[in-house]
Amino acid sequence: MKLLEGTISSVPPQGGRKHPQQEYIQVDTSNILFIVGGAFDGIEDVIRDRLGESMIGFGHEDQQEKQQFNKKNPLTQLTDQDVIKFGLIPEFLGRLPIISILNPLYEDDLVKILTKPKNALVKQYKALLALDGVQ
Repeated sequence: MKLLEGTISSVPPQGGRKHPQQEYIQVDTSNILFIVGGAFDGIEDVIRDRLGESMIGFGHEDQQEKQQFNKKNPLTQLTDQDVIKFGLIPEFLGRLPIISILNPLYEDDLVKILTKPKNALVKQYKALLALDGVQ
């Protein structure tokens, strides 16, 4: 946690603890942007539970329209409270000011990524295999 909020951390230059007598490098983490990622499998259920709560009074119709609009991708309705209910501790979440979601990649997307760019991976492997006379 201290690493995220900005501290001077001691890091071994060789990595690991094989040489405990080695000098450590001091790294100031106050100006480092930390990007944390993860696959929160099942968090959609937490969001659906929250969105499925019945509402009484004014705004009930607006809430139903909002739910219908986002049924296809419930992650667009993700809140901090959903992530906390899913299992992240509030102290950790408080040190991450922005939550972004990524859309899933499908087979067509992956094919485009592997074949369309100028230096696509498939094109590189074709060129490497062509050097050995393989098509």
